[in-house]
Amino acid sequence: MPRQISRLVKDVQRLQSSLTRLKDASAGQVSSLEEQLTEKSSTLTELEVRLTAQSDYEEMKRELRLGEHFNKSFCFNLFLHFEVFCYSQGWFRI
Repeated sequence: MPRQISRLVKDVQRLQSSLTRLKDASAGQVSSLEEQLTEKSSTLTELEVRLTAQSDYEEMKRELRLGEHFNKSFCFNLFLHFEVFCYSQGWFRI
């Protein structure tokens, strides 16, 4: 009987030691995963900011292209109206 108790005590100690090692290893893994999650979240936020900036840039380019087209059309029409006005005033002769 004392031999069985001694063996059981050793088994319990061994199991407690294994459990402590597993807890420590699990805590280390959780900590590492939390760090990775923080890094990934930071990277994701940075990429979202870049994507928004890129989208804004593309929108600005589109608006500038439309503006250039509008300006060219406006200037051409203004020139035509000016030319017609000049002819109507007799400033130019055909």
